[in-house]
Amino acid sequence: MKSKIKYLGIDIGGAHFKIVGLDEKKSVCFSEYRKCYIWRGLENLRKEIDYTNSLNLRKDTSCGITMTAELCDNFKSKKHGAIQISRLCKKLNFNYSFYTNSNKIFSKNIQKNYKNVISMNWHSIGRYFSTKFDNLMIVDFGSTTTDFICIKNSKIVNDGFEDFSRLSKKEMLYTGITRTPLFGLQHEISLRKKKYYIVPELFSNTSDIYRINNFIQKDFDIDDEADNRGKRTLESLLRISRSFCIDYEKNKRNLVYGLSKILIDNQVKKINLNINYLLKKKNLKKNTPILFTGIGRKILVKKIKNTSTLKIEKLIRANNIKLKNFASHHTPAFCVAQLLADLKKL
Repeated sequence: MKSKIKYLGIDIGGAHFKIVGLDEKKSVCFSEYRKCYIWRGLENLRKEIDYTNSLNLRKDTSCGITMTAELCDNFKSKKHGAIQISRLCKKLNFNYSFYTNSNKIFSKNIQKNYKNVISMNWHSIGRYFSTKFDNLMIVDFGSTTTDFICIKNSKIVNDGFEDFSRLSKKEMLYTGITRTPLFGLQHEISLRKKKYYIVPELFSNTSDIYRINNFIQKDFDIDDEADNRGKRTLESLLRISRSFCIDYEKNKRNLVYGLSKILIDNQVKKINLNINYLLKKKNLKKNTPILFTGIGRKILVKKIKNTSTLKIEKLIRANNIKLKNFASHHTPAFCVAQLLADLKKL
C-alpha cells in the first residue's frame, strides 16, 4: 500500500505522530498512530522522520504537516518549538509543506508566519468539512484534549485560534481519553451516599478508567502508564484505587468500577454541555449535524444520544475497513492529506 501513497498527511503532536496516506483517487491507503514523546527529546521526533523516510514513498508524493508539539515544555517558546520541528522536517526526503489557517492553506516558510501554523490541526478539520457541510458541529475527542469546531454557512465561526483563546472561549477542553490525570476530571465523587476524594497526584490517567470498561481499542492504547507498569485490568484497578487513597482488594472491585463509571459519565456530560453551549452561542439549530472524531469518538457516539449524529465512516473512502477506522480516529492527518489532494487537483 505504501507505493500507492500520492498524498500524505502528518499530525505531529507532543505525544503522538499520526500519518494518513491517500492514493491518486483520494482513498485512504495507509495510516499509522505512533508514540512520540517529544518533551523527552527531539531524538524521538527524529526517529519518526527516519521511519517516514523508510516508507520509500513515491518521488511525486506530496505531504502536508500540521503540529501541536511546539507546546512541549522542552522548548523555551512556541515559536522556538515550531522552528525546531520545522528544521527536523527538512530531513524528509520528499516534498512537504505546513498547513496554515491563512488563505494560502500550505506554506514552507514557518518562521515568518508561525502563528498561522502552530496548533492548527483543529482548523484543518474545520476547513475540510466546511467544504462538505453548510452547518456542522465537530467534536474531536483525543488523547489529551477535546476540540470543538463550529461551521455555519460553510465557514468556520470559532472565535479563538490559538490554545489560550480557544480555552477561554470554550472551543477546547483540556480533557482526553488516555492522558488526562483523574484529578483533572474532578476532585470528589458521591457514590451510595458516601464521598470519595481524588488526590491531586499523578497516580492514574483516564486510560485506566476507559480500559477497564473496554472503551479503548488496543491500537490506540499506546501511552505509558502513570506508574510505568502494565495495562492489565488488575494494574489499572490498582492505579485507579491509588488515586482515591484506597488499597485495592478483590472485595473493592465493584466500588472501583462504580467510581470509574461515574468519572466517565461526568467527563462525557461536560463535553455534551459544551456542545450545547456552543450551539446556542453560535446560533446553530439544535438539529445541527454533529460529527464525533478522535480516538475517543466511539465513546461519545455511544454515550451522547443525538439523532443528528453523523457517522464519520460514511465520509471517508478507504481501501479497507481497518484503514477507514484508523483515518476516522486521526482526523487532522486525514483532513490535511485531503486538503492537499484537493488543492493539487485544482
